[in-house]
Amino acid sequence: VREDIIGIYSEQYRTSARKRDDSVDGQCQESLLIASERLLSWIKDDTLDLELRVEAADALENACDDFPSETIEKFDTVFGILAMIMSQDAPPDPPPKILIPGEEVDPRIAGLNEYRIKQNWHILKQRLTNCLQSLGKSLPDRVYETVAGCVGQPSGSVGDELRATCMTMLGTIGKRFEFRAKVLPMIMKGLMNYESTFVRAKTIDATGEMFRHSTI
Repeated sequence: VREDIIGIYSEQYRTSARKRDDSVDGQCQESLLIASERLLSWIKDDTLDLELRVEAADALENACDDFPSETIEKFDTVFGILAMIMSQDAPPDPPPKILIPGEEVDPRIAGLNEYRIKQNWHILKQRLTNCLQSLGKSLPDRVYETVAGCVGQPSGSVGDELRATCMTMLGTIGKRFEFRAKVLPMIMKGLMNYESTFVRAKTIDATGEMFRHSTI
């Protein structure tokens, strides 16, 4: 049932994007918010099948990309869910399945299932990161404080993966000239993060992106 609802939401986003002119009317905006709230509740529910959570994140990504002004209020929620997911060392165990007495599990199938779970776990994080990137690109002034606040936390309280994501977002925000003076000190801090080559690498990418397509 949830898969069908997610499909309906995805189609709703696509249809609204095709039909809208410059703004979304009140009724459409309300429906978009309701859909986004339900998608977020499924994305953060680790008792659900991982593939379903990925589908929900994919639909939410479309909403953030096509309707940033209507979904910006959910930025902190998406950021929090991503931080929670990135803090986990491994994907959650899949929902239990009905076992047939005497049935043996083929180790090759088990290996493929394990690989699929890890792949979907990575895709889920990437989809949520894309949501944040879309909102940051469209409305940097609405997301800067959250990102800067995360970067300013001590290294022990923020994982490398989340910190690297923030550096990537700073590169997006820093494309706007009016934010560059604020962003550059944090970028420099990321470039000098000798505790994590991953964070430094992402910061280098963010620096290149920031100056590649800068706007004044």
